[in-house]
Amino acid sequence: MLNYFEVQCAADFDVPLHAFCAQQVLFYQGHRPYGFFILKSGQVEVYAVRQRRREYATAPVILGLKPFLKQRPYSTTVTTISRCEVYFVSQRLYTQCLEACPGFAAWLAGARQLQQA
Repeated sequence: MLNYFEVQCAADFDVPLHAFCAQQVLFYQGHRPYGFFILKSGQVEVYAVRQRRREYATAPVILGLKPFLKQRPYSTTVTTISRCEVYFVSQRLYTQCLEACPGFAAWLAGARQLQQA
């Protein structure tokens, strides 16, 4: 799943790969998204307080894309439960990838996303 992003976008735009330890929060429910996350390795817990729903996701997966695209607050809190490697795609990077990488939008549409995150 990540191959297209890593080869076409991350390398071209020098996107850093962030390392997170277990129990670190990627984003909180109710916060405004400034981008979305691509989980390259590791496992996260996705928790929706209001619905009292808990899910787990294992890499590779995209997190927070739907709220980012709709410009709505995150509907869940995502916390790492193991060591994780994560790309953060900011609004600026997202726009650059759309303009410079013709297959980026199609890749996003077909990539594995967690619907609740």
